[in-house]
Amino acid sequence: VLVLGNQVVLTSRVIVGRPRDPTPILRAEVVGLTVNPSWTVPTTIAAREILPKLKRNRNWLAAHDMVLLNGPPGDPTGLTVNWRAIRADKFSYRLRQQPGPENPLGQIKIDLPNRFDVYLHDTPGRSAFARRDRHLSHGCVRVEGIVPLASYAMSSDLDSMEMILSAIETGETTYMRLHRKLPVYFLYWTAFPGPDGAIAFRPDIYGRDVPLLGVHRKNLASSH
Repeated sequence: VLVLGNQVVLTSRVIVGRPRDPTPILRAEVVGLTVNPSWTVPTTIAAREILPKLKRNRNWLAAHDMVLLNGPPGDPTGLTVNWRAIRADKFSYRLRQQPGPENPLGQIKIDLPNRFDVYLHDTPGRSAFARRDRHLSHGCVRVEGIVPLASYAMSSDLDSMEMILSAIETGETTYMRLHRKLPVYFLYWTAFPGPDGAIAFRPDIYGRDVPLLGVHRKNLASSH
């Protein structure tokens, strides 16, 4: 939900972190947009998910438009690396996926620096927005209405959409700094009022309700 001047101006479906990689609760500020972003793969994801694929197929990086940032000289896709000899807990390579149709960040990343290194971004897997359960990511938030959201971030209206779409069409990575910072809140609610005022409930996919209820009961007990 995007609120400007106490008015809801945009709502969008999102995809959030899966239970093993929960999206954190936080407040951050948007400072800019990256159009046609590259993706520097977090080491934990590279070691846990990509290394096993490289052990089976040393051509995997080249096939997925990925490069090594600190690999052997003259070998950007790791063809000469003995991947089978590398342990996940000793993985030291930095991987980057180039902008393009397979990039998991899609066409736009909205930058909001924070200690969790999570952000808002597009996705090439847009069919997932039609799912009822959309806790599928590694913690970042994928936004269905990413282009109008990016436009509101840039100019507080939809007037920047044409500029953003033109930048996407170039295929080049472009950074656009905001003129003012835009606050963003990641919240986690399993009960909230619906449009008709009735309470709506959602599954507690991160298992946070029971510990919170325990703290609440403890506080109630100590107040008597």
